[in-house]
Amino acid sequence: MGVSRGAQTLHHLRGLKMANVATILTAYAREAGVMDANPQLTIDVDCSNACFIVGKSVTGLASLLMKWANAGFHVVPICDGHHRPISKQATNQRKANREKKRIMSLVIRGELGELRRRLYSNENPDDNKEQIMKEIAEKEKECKSAESTAYNVIPTNLDNQLSKALEISSAHSFTPSGGSVAKVITAEFQADAVLMQRSLDKQSFMVMSTDGDIPILVGDHCIAMKEFTKDGSITLVSTSLATLQSARSHLTSDPDEFPSTQYASKASIV
Repeated sequence: MGVSRGAQTLHHLRGLKMANVATILTAYAREAGVMDANPQLTIDVDCSNACFIVGKSVTGLASLLMKWANAGFHVVPICDGHHRPISKQATNQRKANREKKRIMSLVIRGELGELRRRLYSNENPDDNKEQIMKEIAEKEKECKSAESTAYNVIPTNLDNQLSKALEISSAHSFTPSGGSVAKVITAEFQADAVLMQRSLDKQSFMVMSTDGDIPILVGDHCIAMKEFTKDGSITLVSTSLATLQSARSHLTSDPDEFPSTQYASKASIV
């Protein structure tokens, strides 16, 4: 799945904090008629996508989910299935790229060995030791980058490992703020299809994913959280400017009315 130049169709609401997102979802819950003593401010999470953002770490992903649950959100983790359709070319391209980087790292290590031999030997008096040391530093940086791409991958059993991590952390229990992490949902193939269907069925109010295809294919009512790992640097995207303007209208710059959302006065839509 992929939409060519799809990012060009998205509007952005930048400069939000988690409290701002909570204010927006509370308004949506109220409008949807599900605002009760314990409103479910539901956010669906594209786990494979989020795992890339936090460094391909199951522990980091679990911490991200619990961070949002502790802020009062009902977080629903959704993982890719264990089998991918043959047409899923992005997966094959990533595998090919990792193999290229693996081979590149081996070649660079060979070059590093030769440079170090030249540095510590005196067989060629014309060698510029300072220049060789500079080349070694550059090659080491290049090798580290290649090895990181080649070997730092998301585990194939992400859903199982994440489920265990969440169980150990008691993440499924309600937090004092009323949030929780739901049981992991594993899609038959890709998580994208489940995320989109849940959004269409209004089972969630927002999708946490940097994948621009999701809001594009779901439609104008869908809001995706494109940046979500840094407080004060959360960005929401939608294909509809009106949708983001509506979300922004639920915020206030009056610190006496909503002290936790005063930063929203700096939020901007582009």
